[in-house]
Amino acid sequence: MVIFVGDEGLYERVDRARARQFRVDLREAGIDTPDIFRELGKKCSAYAVRLHYEAKDAEVQRQWEGLLGKDRVVRLPAADRVVDVISAEVKLNL
Repeated sequence: MVIFVGDEGLYERVDRARARQFRVDLREAGIDTPDIFRELGKKCSAYAVRLHYEAKDAEVQRQWEGLLGKDRVVRLPAADRVVDVISAEVKLNL
């Protein structure tokens, strides 16, 4: 299980230089973010706990839902419930 916590969206593509920063060697010049999440989905379940992103909240929510599915993205109005949501998600998926 992987749980992403944050308020921002994702880049559409990860280039080779950025991947190297995380010790990932790409054969091509880059990889599309949906491809990364497809590969991740083959290995484990992925979820996102999102905090409100003032400028583009609806757009960021749609992006995460498009990658993970609507039932795997939780939007929180404030950060004080993050640990509770993660704990519940872990309990439901063990």
